[in-house]
Amino acid sequence: MPSRRQVLGLVATGSLGALAGCVSPGGALQMTAVESDAEIGKLATESVDPDCDPETAALLDETLEDGQVEVERERPPFDPDRPIRLRNTVYEVDWEKRDERTRTDYIVTAEQTDEDPTGSQIDYDDLPDVDRAQLTDVRKNLAQNDDEQRIGTRLEYTDDSEIEASVLVPDTEYEFVSIDDHVLAIESDKSETTVYTFQYDLFERAPTPAAYGAELRVQHRIVLESLSDGERDLVEEAISDGRTVVGTGDDAFIAVGERLLEHEPIYVSDRVGEWLVEYESELYWTELDTLRTTELVEALETYDEGTETPTGTPPEETPSSVMPEGSLLVEVYLSSRFDGEVGFTADCRDIDTSLEPGETRIIERETDGEKCHLRFVFPDGRTHEIDVYDYLSLEVIIRADGTIDREGVAV
Repeated sequence: MPSRRQVLGLVATGSLGALAGCVSPGGALQMTAVESDAEIGKLATESVDPDCDPETAALLDETLEDGQVEVERERPPFDPDRPIRLRNTVYEVDWEKRDERTRTDYIVTAEQTDEDPTGSQIDYDDLPDVDRAQLTDVRKNLAQNDDEQRIGTRLEYTDDSEIEASVLVPDTEYEFVSIDDHVLAIESDKSETTVYTFQYDLFERAPTPAAYGAELRVQHRIVLESLSDGERDLVEEAISDGRTVVGTGDDAFIAVGERLLEHEPIYVSDRVGEWLVEYESELYWTELDTLRTTELVEALETYDEGTETPTGTPPEETPSSVMPEGSLLVEVYLSSRFDGEVGFTADCRDIDTSLEPGETRIIERETDGEKCHLRFVFPDGRTHEIDVYDYLSLEVIIRADGTIDREGVAV
């Protein structure tokens, strides 16, 4: 008999995006073997590596030193969905939004032109340091360009001291900037941005990942036993392949999911529950992605009391009002520090593209109450899906480590 993966036409990676034909993925089961408490602690925490993410590590170190830190940003600089590992110690991160203010930002559009400049002009070498720094990458691109493509860029000035030192903002004194043998036409504009004050606290959760893993093993280990043949096949496929994906209405998947959901998950996030499971005397870190399996979605949500509406699933009583035409449907931002591109589809616009690091994609409603289903595909094959409902405007932020933050405004 062919395996479930063969029946669904799924490629070996196990990506939800690999389903062939018209089969709709209903959910996924991922089981990773763990042989020690240290391995459990590692999978149950999010690592903060000072070498890979020095900005976050510096924020956390400052919080440890001062006990509490406030930072001003447009978005939370760090929002883990579980305890973190920092220099082999496990911490809980607690943050809250305290204050907000409106900041005036300035945007400069610089576009390469072949026309002889007839207006005011300044040479790159004569610009203040702050403006030269902004145009450094453009200068490199111009030097490498084959002249068949026109190069342009968008410069952002948000720091008061930089704005004061610049000759390109707030009111540009020049219409053109010459860089070596090239000329860029300059236009400036301003925008209003809401920035928030975020307060961070940090608490030690366990002295080592192994100690935290031992705590989880003692308090949260559950046993899968007395399985039917179909349930056993599903579990063993997830073990051998690391991950198995099923179509909608898969009886074995629903049955295994119901067994898991008899126990409170260690973590719940975006329709995914995580448990520490013992199967045939071996331990596995187990993730159940309920995706479109309604019975399991509803059961998982009963454990997800920490999730504030709106985050992609409708409340029991959907608001009677809907967002009007022209309102923000969704704004998606991919961190400039993310390594690689992220596939992005939106069924409300037939969008099937890729987001580059630092890119923002905005979709506004074309009709009152328009909805949208979003899907993201990461370089490692991981996928993430979000439903944006008719009463909701949603901001989606993909952080440098690939985790996703969502902030919504509902009527």
